[in-house]
Amino acid sequence: MQWFKYLLAPFTKFCAEENYKMENYQYLRWLADAPLFIDEAQINALHDATLRPEGEEDYVDIAVSTEMVNKLNAKAGVEGEIGLPAFLTTLIPGLVAKAKVKGEVGGEHGTSKKDSETIRLRAIHNPQRKLQELVLHYAANQRDRLQFVSPTKLRDDDWRKPVDIAKAPRMLVFLDLPSLDEVEVNKGINISATIIIPTAAEFSDGTIKQIYSDLQKLLLVDLRYPSREAGQTIDALRDKRKEYWNGFANVFNDSKAMVAVEEAANGLGRVRWIDYRLRLSPEGDTLHLHCCPAERYDTGVFAYNLIKRGHKHGLRIIGTLKSEPDLNVLAIYEK
Repeated sequence: MQWFKYLLAPFTKFCAEENYKMENYQYLRWLADAPLFIDEAQINALHDATLRPEGEEDYVDIAVSTEMVNKLNAKAGVEGEIGLPAFLTTLIPGLVAKAKVKGEVGGEHGTSKKDSETIRLRAIHNPQRKLQELVLHYAANQRDRLQFVSPTKLRDDDWRKPVDIAKAPRMLVFLDLPSLDEVEVNKGINISATIIIPTAAEFSDGTIKQIYSDLQKLLLVDLRYPSREAGQTIDALRDKRKEYWNGFANVFNDSKAMVAVEEAANGLGRVRWIDYRLRLSPEGDTLHLHCCPAERYDTGVFAYNLIKRGHKHGLRIIGTLKSEPDLNVLAIYEK
């Protein structure tokens, strides 16, 4: 974790900037929760490619000036005197919960100068910690590739423009999907209910199921996915496909969508991967969601918890954005 030392300085500068939006702190606090789903393989690969750690050490010492600590405590809205570990926990809860302040000069575990404090972080190697470190890296070094999408901004296209999606590194997106109560409270702000339409999945025996076709039967609708016709423009094709997904959304039933996934999985084992369409707006804009549980989760996570509870209570999703638009889901948190 030698790289972590060089990560903290630009991150503290990022947080101390006057134009940093304080409401974005709430998104960082998602990381304090136990995820409903987390993609360990994808996070490990992205962590290695992005941060390039030299190795997995047992601990790392970090020195930060007392002046910077005081400034950042004020920016985080913390009252009174608190230790450095508590401050960092305010930004990304759980990140340094085991840290200890070192007090004596020349001590075995580091030094504490007049104008600085040294803390020791215990290195814990799991996907939750690595996701926190990825977010920390993006906040410190790739701020323009970090997107926080509130329920009121889901329908906007400024966070999913093709020209921005194509840039490197891949955009890291936080999606805040509303509950039915949030939709009711914000009727005049055009917040759409969370509708997640299952489309296809592969199971442990190698079978691939087109779940959307079974869902059509349960919803009693007959829809045909539009293919591009001769002479048809891309914009015209997009409009046709918006109409197609609206056909599902207009008659959506969370219980039937849940049952479609459960019945598709019956006798086939656990899910290798599963895809969905997330409705972004009543006009038919959607986001493709790609989850790779790699047979590590029960089907109920992707049926009852994701579709039915997600529709009622909302969800918090973190992922990397690619063309279409399509989100490779890194982690899902329940509200």
